[in-house]
Amino acid sequence: MLTSTISPTNARRTVRLIGALLTAALLALAFMATAARADTAANMNSAFNETNGTTGWLVAKTSGTAVSSKNAGTVFEPASAIKFVPHLHAELKIQANPAVKNHSTPPWKMVPNSSCPTPDNSPGVFFGDPVQDAMSKMMWQSDNASTAAIVEHFGQASINQTAQSQGTTNTLIQHRHGCGADAIAKPNKWTLNDAALLYRKAFTGSLLTTANRDHMWQRMPNQMQQFKDMADFEAQWSFGGQDPPAAFLNGIKVAYKAGGYTLCHNPCRYYRAIAGYVELPVKSIYGPMPRRFTFGLFIHGATVAESIVNEDFNAGISQIMREEIVKALDTWL
Repeated sequence: MLTSTISPTNARRTVRLIGALLTAALLALAFMATAARADTAANMNSAFNETNGTTGWLVAKTSGTAVSSKNAGTVFEPASAIKFVPHLHAELKIQANPAVKNHSTPPWKMVPNSSCPTPDNSPGVFFGDPVQDAMSKMMWQSDNASTAAIVEHFGQASINQTAQSQGTTNTLIQHRHGCGADAIAKPNKWTLNDAALLYRKAFTGSLLTTANRDHMWQRMPNQMQQFKDMADFEAQWSFGGQDPPAAFLNGIKVAYKAGGYTLCHNPCRYYRAIAGYVELPVKSIYGPMPRRFTFGLFIHGATVAESIVNEDFNAGISQIMREEIVKALDTWL
């Protein structure tokens, strides 16, 4: 029979080694938890660490109070993100007269190998999609022909006036979406402050009835997997390897529109933007309750490789609500 013995000296060394390893492990866990709980500004600066151009972000409570922001008042080229403005305008017209949702829009079509739409003058084509169908295509598919149809149907000046009547100061649509030469000559304009104002009024104020808000919400992107993935990551790293409760994941509600342009006029410049509204559920004695925010971020006029711009933009989307997701998970785990 084989036996082994450990001397008192070796035993003390073993205890010290185990203690050191446990201390190192605890320090590592503490570091990961601290990193995971970094504030929004740190998270966003990390996300935008390789791109150039002008960058900005905004997370705001629906009271209007900013939680974190950078360049929220800076005017940027929003690309398709600003399609929310004609979307909201159309819904307001439907609210005033429900028959509007079935009115025919003018016929527009896409040209092969081009993102710039043109009027559809094909023989026998007299009408485009009903307004509510064009709204869906404009927002879900980011279809530029449907956007042109909505803008022509309601009038570009009228759409801009609606934004201004709600208190925006730097919101302007002045070129046809997807048309590069027009975009260079007459860039559309938006700020994150203006975007937050419109999303806040559309989704939490009295601007729309509940029925019309739901009608509009159903016709725009309303799933954000990046937020659920971040909740899963944080539950694992910040809360001891737990899974986020299904009630939390199912309670995340969003509405948003993203967009991007590549405009080449020596050199090529890249523009990316997203703005939206989000509800994060918190656990209370009354059951899940939503914390409501508006959010947005942009990269304006970057000249680094497009792959870097896209990588940083996607990282920004993943990070923008990270701090608030952790705070909401704190109530569940």
